[in-house]
Amino acid sequence: QREAEQADDSPERPAVPPPRGEERYGAALSAVHASGFVNVDGGRVDDGRYGAFRDSISGVIPASRQIDDPIRTFAYGTDASFYRLTPKLVVKVHDEEEVSQVLPKAVEHMTPVTFRAAGTSLSGQAVTDSVLLKLSHTGKHF
Repeated sequence: QREAEQADDSPERPAVPPPRGEERYGAALSAVHASGFVNVDGGRVDDGRYGAFRDSISGVIPASRQIDDPIRTFAYGTDASFYRLTPKLVVKVHDEEEVSQVLPKAVEHMTPVTFRAAGTSLSGQAVTDSVLLKLSHTGKHF
Protein backbone atom coordinates (compact mmCIF):
# COMPACT_ATOMS: atom_id res chain seq x y z
CA GLN A 1 0.00 0.00 0.00
CA ARG A 2 2.87 2.38 0.80
CA GLU A 3 4.35 1.85 -2.69
CA ALA A 4 1.01 2.76 -4.25
CA GLU A 5 0.91 6.02 -2.25
CA GLN A 6 4.44 6.93 -3.37
CA ALA A 7 3.56 6.16 -6.98
CA ASP A 8 0.59 8.56 -6.80
CA ASP A 9 2.85 11.40 -5.56
CA SER A 10 5.37 11.06 -8.37
CA PRO A 11 5.01 13.44 -11.33
CA GLU A 12 3.81 11.97 -14.59
CA ARG A 13 6.54 11.28 -17.09
CA PRO A 14 5.89 12.14 -20.73
CA ALA A 15 5.75 9.26 -23.16
CA VAL A 16 8.97 8.67 -25.09
CA PRO A 17 8.68 7.01 -28.50
CA PRO A 18 10.44 3.69 -29.00
CA PRO A 19 13.99 3.84 -30.39
CA ARG A 20 14.54 3.59 -34.12
CA GLY A 21 16.63 0.79 -35.54
CA GLU A 22 17.64 -2.47 -34.00
CA GLU A 23 18.04 -2.77 -30.26
CA ARG A 24 21.59 -4.11 -30.54
CA TYR A 25 22.76 -0.60 -31.46
CA GLY A 26 21.16 0.91 -28.39
CA ALA A 27 19.33 4.20 -28.24
CA ALA A 28 20.16 7.53 -26.66
CA LEU A 29 16.80 9.01 -25.82
CA SER A 30 16.37 12.55 -24.65
CA ALA A 31 13.54 13.72 -22.49
CA VAL A 32 10.40 15.09 -24.06
CA HIS A 33 10.38 18.82 -23.49
CA ALA A 34 7.30 20.87 -22.73
CA SER A 35 7.27 21.91 -26.40
CA GLY A 36 6.77 18.31 -27.49
CA PHE A 37 10.10 18.20 -29.34
CA VAL A 38 11.76 14.80 -29.21
CA ASN A 39 15.31 13.93 -30.24
CA VAL A 40 15.71 10.18 -30.71
CA ASP A 41 19.10 8.83 -31.78
CA GLY A 42 20.12 12.21 -33.22
CA GLY A 43 17.14 12.40 -35.60
CA ARG A 44 15.33 15.70 -35.28
CA VAL A 45 11.56 15.48 -35.43
CA ASP A 46 10.16 18.45 -37.32
CA ASP A 47 7.21 19.66 -35.30
CA GLY A 48 6.76 22.80 -37.42
CA ARG A 49 9.47 24.88 -35.77
CA TYR A 50 11.82 24.78 -38.77
CA GLY A 51 9.20 26.09 -41.18
CA ALA A 52 8.22 28.80 -38.71
CA PHE A 53 11.88 29.69 -38.17
CA ARG A 54 12.50 29.85 -41.92
CA ASP A 55 9.46 32.08 -42.43
CA SER A 56 10.57 34.38 -39.62
CA ILE A 57 14.07 34.94 -41.05
CA SER A 58 12.85 35.54 -44.61
CA GLY A 59 12.86 39.29 -44.00
CA VAL A 60 16.54 39.15 -43.03
CA ILE A 61 17.98 36.34 -45.17
CA PRO A 62 16.76 35.94 -48.77
CA ALA A 63 15.47 32.53 -49.85
CA SER A 64 18.52 32.11 -52.10
CA ARG A 65 20.67 31.83 -48.95
CA GLN A 66 18.35 29.42 -47.14
CA ILE A 67 19.10 25.85 -48.16
CA ASP A 68 16.80 22.96 -47.32
CA ASP A 69 17.02 20.66 -50.33
CA PRO A 70 18.22 17.16 -49.40
CA ILE A 71 21.30 17.03 -51.61
CA ARG A 72 22.86 20.30 -50.51
CA THR A 73 22.00 19.81 -46.83
CA PHE A 74 23.57 16.34 -47.06
CA ALA A 75 26.74 17.98 -48.45
CA TYR A 76 26.83 20.37 -45.48
CA GLY A 77 26.27 17.45 -43.10
CA THR A 78 29.95 16.76 -42.52
CA ASP A 79 33.17 18.59 -41.78
CA ALA A 80 36.75 17.30 -41.79
CA SER A 81 35.79 14.76 -39.11
CA PHE A 82 34.13 11.42 -39.76
CA TYR A 83 30.82 12.55 -38.19
CA ARG A 84 27.73 13.21 -40.30
CA LEU A 85 24.40 14.78 -39.39
CA THR A 86 22.15 16.26 -42.06
CA PRO A 87 20.90 19.73 -41.12
CA LYS A 88 17.24 20.61 -41.56
CA LEU A 89 18.24 24.06 -42.84
CA VAL A 90 21.50 25.76 -43.87
CA VAL A 91 21.49 29.55 -43.62
CA LYS A 92 24.29 31.52 -45.26
CA VAL A 93 24.85 34.70 -43.30
CA HIS A 94 26.96 37.54 -44.68
CA ASP A 95 27.90 39.47 -41.56
CA GLU A 96 27.51 39.91 -37.82
CA GLU A 97 24.38 42.02 -38.27
CA GLU A 98 22.56 39.14 -39.95
CA VAL A 99 23.71 36.75 -37.21
CA SER A 100 22.40 39.15 -34.56
CA GLN A 101 19.01 39.22 -36.30
CA VAL A 102 18.78 35.45 -36.88
CA LEU A 103 19.74 34.25 -33.38
CA PRO A 104 16.78 35.85 -31.53
CA LYS A 105 14.45 34.18 -34.02
CA ALA A 106 16.09 30.83 -33.29
CA VAL A 107 15.47 31.41 -29.58
CA GLU A 108 11.87 32.43 -30.29
CA HIS A 109 11.21 29.18 -32.18
CA MET A 110 13.38 27.06 -29.83
CA THR A 111 15.49 26.00 -32.80
CA PRO A 112 19.06 24.82 -32.07
CA VAL A 113 21.73 26.55 -34.16
CA THR A 114 25.28 25.44 -34.99
CA PHE A 115 27.91 27.69 -36.59
CA ARG A 116 30.10 26.56 -39.47
CA ALA A 117 33.05 28.45 -40.90
CA ALA A 118 35.43 26.53 -43.17
CA GLY A 119 34.30 23.07 -42.04
CA THR A 120 37.81 22.00 -41.08
CA SER A 121 36.95 20.66 -37.62
CA LEU A 122 38.36 17.20 -36.95
CA SER A 123 35.97 16.54 -34.08
CA GLY A 124 32.53 17.38 -35.47
CA GLN A 125 31.84 20.88 -34.11
CA ALA A 126 30.41 22.03 -37.46
CA VAL A 127 27.78 19.31 -37.93
CA THR A 128 24.17 19.39 -36.76
CA ASP A 129 20.79 17.90 -37.47
CA SER A 130 19.10 21.24 -36.83
CA VAL A 131 19.98 24.68 -38.27
CA LEU A 132 23.49 25.31 -39.60
CA LEU A 133 24.64 28.94 -39.90
CA LYS A 134 27.31 29.12 -42.59
CA LEU A 135 29.66 32.02 -41.89
CA SER A 136 32.62 32.22 -44.26
CA HIS A 137 31.17 31.50 -47.70
CA THR A 138 31.86 35.02 -49.01
CA GLY A 139 35.42 35.38 -47.71
CA LYS A 140 34.49 38.70 -46.09
CA HIS A 141 33.42 40.02 -42.69
CA PHE A 142 34.42 36.97 -40.61
